[in-house]
Amino acid sequence: LTMEAFNALLKTLEEPPGHAIFILATTELYKIPQTIVSRCQQFDFRIVPFDEIFQRLKRILRAEQMEISDQALHFVVKASGGSMRDAESALQKIVSLGGEGVSDEDVASLLGVIHQDSLNRMMKAILEQDRPAIIELIDQLYERGHDLQNFLRSFMEFVRHVAIYQITRSDYHLVSLSKDDI
Repeated sequence: LTMEAFNALLKTLEEPPGHAIFILATTELYKIPQTIVSRCQQFDFRIVPFDEIFQRLKRILRAEQMEISDQALHFVVKASGGSMRDAESALQKIVSLGGEGVSDEDVASLLGVIHQDSLNRMMKAILEQDRPAIIELIDQLYERGHDLQNFLRSFMEFVRHVAIYQITRSDYHLVSLSKDDI
């Protein structure tokens, strides 16, 4: 929203009609001016664990009598970022595109998911300080048309998950990776 729109919203929040209830929902709270946030009651929702989303999608597919590979479902869960709504929406797209006939590669490409192998290769190259391998991997991703900002976000998330797992060794609920990825 523009600042003008936020100002109009602020005026409405300060003098609301008696019959009105406002529900504001955002995943980017930092973009909302503090003058608005201070007049709202805030509820933070948790990220749904990887396995919980995966099992829910499996139940949906069984109910619809459809089957998609576990790898494709892993891509859907990974792309959802812990949001059940986003996971169900992505699954709906895949089913509408052909469901069982859609390859794992097509699903990964559709969702913009970075393959775990690329993340593992980058981590290995960084740990070994293999600069040519880092540049080569970035070049390969670029040539295949991957969004490098998306790769960077995925890699930072991967580093976070690896660090959490290295510290806890057991808290899968803190890490949105499959047991195979771990």
